[in-house]
Amino acid sequence: MSTIPAGSKVLVTGANGYFGSWVSKLLLDRGYFVRGTVRAAPKGEALKAALKHPNFEYIVVGDILKSGAFDDAVKDVDGIVHTAAPILSPEGDPEEVIGPAVKGTQTLLESAKSHGNRLKRIVATSSVSAVVEMSRQTFYKYTEADWNDNCVKEVNERGAGATPLAKYNASKALAERALWDFAEANKNSISFDFATVLPSVTWGPVLLPLSAPADSSATLLYLWNFIKNPAPDSSTFSNYFANTVDIRDVADLHVEALLRPDAGGHRFLFGPYPMYPQFLYDVVNRSETLKARGVTAAKGNPGAVDKLPLPLEFDNEPARTILGITPRPIEKAIVEAVTAFADAGLLP
Repeated sequence: MSTIPAGSKVLVTGANGYFGSWVSKLLLDRGYFVRGTVRAAPKGEALKAALKHPNFEYIVVGDILKSGAFDDAVKDVDGIVHTAAPILSPEGDPEEVIGPAVKGTQTLLESAKSHGNRLKRIVATSSVSAVVEMSRQTFYKYTEADWNDNCVKEVNERGAGATPLAKYNASKALAERALWDFAEANKNSISFDFATVLPSVTWGPVLLPLSAPADSSATLLYLWNFIKNPAPDSSTFSNYFANTVDIRDVADLHVEALLRPDAGGHRFLFGPYPMYPQFLYDVVNRSETLKARGVTAAKGNPGAVDKLPLPLEFDNEPARTILGITPRPIEKAIVEAVTAFADAGLLP
């Protein structure tokens, strides 16, 4: 359905976040006008200064859970990329995590339905957490037909006793389901369609200056913790912990999912690179750029994980064939992310 030509205006929610800032930059580079939502004016001014583009504007949406919060933001835009999500700790009552994640999505959708007078497509950020079931003991290839129902079951059965990971994963799965449920319930009364992007752990350069490890994203904090740890447990060096992807690929996924007509109705999984601590340490220790900055990592057994069997895989083919995405090498993304920490004085 989507035909959104250059020169159109696109709303990017959570525009000052790691995903939102890169999506905004890519849209601007491709000739679009971008309206970004931020939670406070200083965040909007900081992003405006970083993007340095006359076609960027921001609007303050202080509480994305408030009914009507996005009413003004969605007016006169041709597309929406929804990257905003509540910042919550997955501890305690799961409803304190899941409820806001679902409500934030529903609030945007209701505003879009009522006030999106020119809207053609909404692309929402989800996560591979919405499909991956960590209890699997054998290799499995995940597709857009999969859902992580086990985490939802655990949360329903154990409540506050569910693991923080289960609560987080359930919030991602149920927030995305809310979007698709809305799409089905309103298919005869709205003129726009939907796509979702489900990236894995995302690394790469940052557009906004860092002052703390968690400034950009939880996934960058994940990386910082690996490098900063002065005495990691060597028995874990060959343990798989996630698949990874370059932030620029994630931005490409969102933009192509917005613009390409055939993308409507799809869930685009993308996590091309399995990651192990040993591989991460090898990349950091091989980098002359990082050596010059005094940044090193644990040594371990270099190359030990290069030929390990895949624990899982994501069906990246729809992203390749429908969106035209070819993954960038993850090594460069790792070096650039670690360099951003060094630039901010957070490493070594």
